[in-house]
Amino acid sequence: MESLSRAPNAMDGLERVDSLWFSDGNIVICAHNVLFRVYKGILTARSPVFAEMLAFPQSEDADTVDGCPVLHLDDHHQKREIVMIASDTMYFLKALFDYEFFAPYPAKTDFDAIHGILRLGQKYRVEPLRRRALQHLSSAHPTTLNAWDVLCTSSSKSQFASPSNAFPGGASFDYDNLELPILTLARAARADWILPAAFYRALAVLGSAEILDGIDYTGVHIELDRADKVVCLEAAPVLLGDSISEMLGFLWTPEAIPGCARAGASSSTTSLASTGSATSATDTQTINACTADRLAMRRTAERWRRDGLLPLSLGAGPGEEERAIWAEEDFARLAVCAPCLAYMRADWAARRANFWAGLPALFGLPGWEALEQARAEGEGRVVEDVRA
Repeated sequence: MESLSRAPNAMDGLERVDSLWFSDGNIVICAHNVLFRVYKGILTARSPVFAEMLAFPQSEDADTVDGCPVLHLDDHHQKREIVMIASDTMYFLKALFDYEFFAPYPAKTDFDAIHGILRLGQKYRVEPLRRRALQHLSSAHPTTLNAWDVLCTSSSKSQFASPSNAFPGGASFDYDNLELPILTLARAARADWILPAAFYRALAVLGSAEILDGIDYTGVHIELDRADKVVCLEAAPVLLGDSISEMLGFLWTPEAIPGCARAGASSSTTSLASTGSATSATDTQTINACTADRLAMRRTAERWRRDGLLPLSLGAGPGEEERAIWAEEDFARLAVCAPCLAYMRADWAARRANFWAGLPALFGLPGWEALEQARAEGEGRVVEDVRA
């Protein structure tokens, strides 16, 4: 937050934001003991809510600062809503009174600005700012697998992500360690298309204690609703269990890949039961080199499961290891023939697409098509067919 200085006259003990203290301003906004001297005309022109609030004459005993009436914005939210803090008001007013401060996407910004501008832009019905904030928030939460992959190929998430067709400027803000604030903000803004990616990241990086107890963010305790805690707790074993088994299925299904160049050449005799086949423990058969290599790699991949790797990568910054259970580079570990390798790549790609298609349902959300439609409406644009 910007530097604050002591208010010189009335309302002793309160502070003001120097960059939002205009000497010729005609109204003072007070938000959690912080003062902003701005212009009533601009507030009423940009926000129908402010216009209604300021339409009534000031009472004789109302607070004033330097002769200006004081408008108190302290909120008393229900438990499920995000607590209003002075920094939110500062970012919101900065965006209202400084057109360069919160430029449209793909300009870079930060989550604190998005948080305040989206929350208060929605509350005070400043639609251009609300839509702009949603576009920034969406840039880190793709609704297509292609866009997710591009977002996660950045060499350093602190430098945001590389461009993609869906998000030509990549992510516009650093979203690291912000899983719970993003989830609560998206819920408050009814931006459901943000939730699948945000829930997925939360399960990948947060421990059960953080999911259950919440975290402190900018001096405010952030905690998921009970329903969202249940969603996370129920989804976690699916991600680490059935989803991983399905993703790795290309390593053992089918037992013999059609068109294998080594189909007629046996190389070893193995117990298929020991590799996870439905064959009984006493059944053995001779398998070719490609099948043997696939089964050996399957055993290796099963060991990776103990590291808690998930079906899709989150990307990795310097010194980080946030890879998926299987990645493109892992195909170099295989010593299979060209037809088998091509078949396995296609099968793996199909399994990734199926996982992505089912991701919203895992968190109790509608499908991607409906979420993309909601995103288009929320951002004030025409929906495009960008399924991938």
